[in-house]
Amino acid sequence: MDIEELRKTLKEKRAIFGTDRTLKFLKNNLIETVILSRDGLPNLTTEIKKINPKISVVQLDMSKDELKEICNTPFDVSVIGVLSEKRKSKSK
Repeated sequence: MDIEELRKTLKEKRAIFGTDRTLKFLKNNLIETVILSRDGLPNLTTEIKKINPKISVVQLDMSKDELKEICNTPFDVSVIGVLSEKRKSKSK
């Protein structure tokens, strides 16, 4: 995933922020991709893969602070869950 894809995901309102929320949505099979900053929790990929071994995990070469700027949030962003298309269509 590149920056333009991330921006598109944000624009489509398919992104959720934070480890706890992402893991909760992941357990309910509502996440298609998990995006991690380079300076996030070290063992998070392992935890994610335990929940869903088939999930796509993308490690960006960006810091939490850089993601904060791209996501336009007042807080650092180390984990982004990308909602699946079926989840998006259910919320309409």
